[in-house]
Parts: sequence; C-alpha cells; structure tokens
Amino acid sequence: MSGKAIRETVGFLAVVGSMVFVGVEIQQNTAATRSATQQAIYDAGRQGSYALMANLPLLEVLLAIENDPSQLETFSGTIEGRLLRAFWNARFNEMENSYFHFREGTLDPEPWSGWEGYITEVVGDPTFPYHWDMLQARYGDEFRAMIDGVFVDL
Repeated sequence: MSGKAIRETVGFLAVVGSMVFVGVEIQQNTAATRSATQQAIYDAGRQGSYALMANLPLLEVLLAIENDPSQLETFSGTIEGRLLRAFWNARFNEMENSYFHFREGTLDPEPWSGWEGYITEVVGDPTFPYHWDMLQARYGDEFRAMIDGVFVDL
C-alpha cells in the first residue's frame, strides 16, 4: 500500500470516527435535554402546588366554586377573583409549556401521556369554559386548538 493510500485510509477512518463521536454526543445531549425539560416541568408544577397550599383565600374560593360553580360570577372584580384568574393562568401556562416541549420533542411521550390526563381533568372542570374564554387569547393558535379539541371530546 502506498503512502498516499495509507494517508487516505487514515483520513477516512478519522472522519468516520469523528462522525461516530458527534453522533454519540448528540444522543447524550438529547437525553440530557429531555431529562432537564421533564424535571423543570415537574418543578414548576410542584412550586405551583406549594403556592396553592399556602394560599388560604384562593383555596377557599376554589372550594366555594367547586361546591357551587354558579358562585363564580360573585368573585368577579374582587381580590379573590384576581387570585382565581392568576391560578387559572398558571394552569394554562403549565399546560402550554408541556405541550410545547412535547411538540418540539424535548418531552418524551410517556410523561406527555400524564400531561394529557391532567389537561383532560382541567378541561373537565365545570368552571373551565369561564376561565378559558377569559384567558385563551394569551396563547398560541396551536395550543388553543389542542385545548378546544379536548373540550369538544368531553
């Protein structure tokens, strides 16, 4: 084998080795990104749960409308009504964030299936239409269509 052939073979092997290395690095980076995304989504949900548990006025409003959804209008224009709007906005933000990451491939299908269950539960809340009508303009078309599709399927 000539010197030129040896150099070409070594060069070819170096290129192939580099491509394998890059492929492994991309796989590891993708796994790390998905893991970090899932953890960040869970952390946000946990923080929201802790904040809810610490907010007695909001819990009282949620319990009141859970027991009698017709009371919802009585909170309009009150501090409790503002708390309620912020609560629902945070719920929608969490759902949109998880949907975005699933759509972009940074949230795996398994945790997304849990989010789908959560979204179905939220959309099934008797006061959902009131809050969605008020807040949906804050969200993108694709997310709104997904939520509206869940609502229609219930």
